Amino acid sequence: MKLRVREFGEYTGKRPTLILLHGLLGSSVNWNTIARRLAVDEHLLVPDLRNHGHSPHHPAMDYQVMSADLAHLIDEHGFDAVRLVGHSMGGKLAMWFALNHPEQVAGLVVVDIAPVAYAHSFDSIFSALKGLDLDTLGDRQQAHDALAASLPDAALRHYLLQNLLRADGRWRWRMNLQ
Repeated sequence: MKLRVREFGEYTGKRPTLILLHGLLGSSVNWNTIARRLAVDEHLLVPDLRNHGHSPHHPAMDYQVMSADLAHLIDEHGFDAVRLVGHSMGGKLAMWFALNHPEQVAGLVVVDIAPVAYAHSFDSIFSALKGLDLDTLGDRQQAHDALAASLPDAALRHYLLQNLLRADGRWRWRMNLQ
């Protein structure tokens, strides 16, 4: 899958490009501040992973297919090797990619996740987001208030609602909740 990618800094060939990978229900926007600061000295690619941000939606979503997406991104830019920084789900993807394509990884930083199976569940988050009636939604504050009963953490609601867009007079989710 061809991912939507944002590019920061100039490619000089001095060091391998740095690719920043966001977490579940995030997007490349989550890296804006860090990417702009690093772009002074680094060349960066910051993709929206499949089913996130502005990248295409597809029913298949596991680390194997996401790793193939990342390999395609690296190949289409003509890089032999890159440095990966991944947060949460992006960290798991970075680890998966490094294990399966070690020759293409010049460096690896994994943030806020470990190479273990986690027992946590996102079912309550997905249920709350799917339960939001987008057809009757007036504004973003109404969405924030409607989610409060099932998602009491205001910071989490703000984070998730970054994915709520109004386009052509209708609300829609940027990420693929299915």
